Amino acid sequence: MVLIGPSDRLVLWDLRSAFAEPLELPGHRPRTFALAFAPGRRLLASGGSDGAVRLWDLARAGALPGELQGHRSRVTSLAFTPDGWILASAGADSAVRVWNLRTPGAPPRVMRRHRGAVWAVAFAPDGHTLASGADDSTLVLWNTRRPAETARVLRDSAGWLFALAYDPRGRWLASGGADGGVRVRRLERPEQVEHALRTEGRPRRVLSLAASPTVGAWRPATIPPARCGCGGWTNPVPVVCVQARAELPCSHGTVGLGCWWWRARTSAFSSGKLSLSAAGLPCC
Repeated sequence: MVLIGPSDRLVLWDLRSAFAEPLELPGHRPRTFALAFAPGRRLLASGGSDGAVRLWDLARAGALPGELQGHRSRVTSLAFTPDGWILASAGADSAVRVWNLRTPGAPPRVMRRHRGAVWAVAFAPDGHTLASGADDSTLVLWNTRRPAETARVLRDSAGWLFALAYDPRGRWLASGGADGGVRVRRLERPEQVEHALRTEGRPRRVLSLAASPTVGAWRPATIPPARCGCGGWTNPVPVVCVQARAELPCSHGTVGLGCWWWRARTSAFSSGKLSLSAAGLPCC
């Protein structure tokens, strides 16, 4: 698991050993906005205010990161394909960039359909269908093999879209945004919202969504507070990236660290709520 701590350092814990010393990496200045693990690889991508994307090889302790340049403003979201070799980056410059990590140094494919800052990107399990969401109330579905001809622009009533997630079979797409709701679309007819889900309490922004690869229960790992080195943290952790299985879709709110989950059963969704701080995430 990796999260952003004070001074924007990246702090990594091995959840298999809660008592192991965390690994710290320098973040982006003045702020890190996006993190993503490459599936099946010891690779972490980070992006932030400086417009750069850094690639951290976690198998080589102390190695300098690779760096991808291209965004003209802050990098807001990152997503890998299931094979871990294609990376999509979203930016406040209204662009989505797709990088092929098998060809280092090659320029990215730049895709533009949004008129505002792009805050979320997510790859479907097929590895070439990409969703992006922006603060202009648009959700765009791309085929990264032919983006110019296949982009589908959809309107979303959430306003600013901050979070996107596909289910593991690639049949559903969930989106969350500034109105505190989560909308679930069937990809056969994405123009239609099949389910509109609400978080409890007063409206809040939905900042993060993820889908479970299994139907088992979520068992959060506990990191002892004395070991987490987070003394003095008084605000919610802005970005948490967990490379683990969870019972989701799950959304992180801006007030506290509440996590809501919805379990799909055919056309019905059951819901619940978890308190992330009570579950032992390293925040004080």
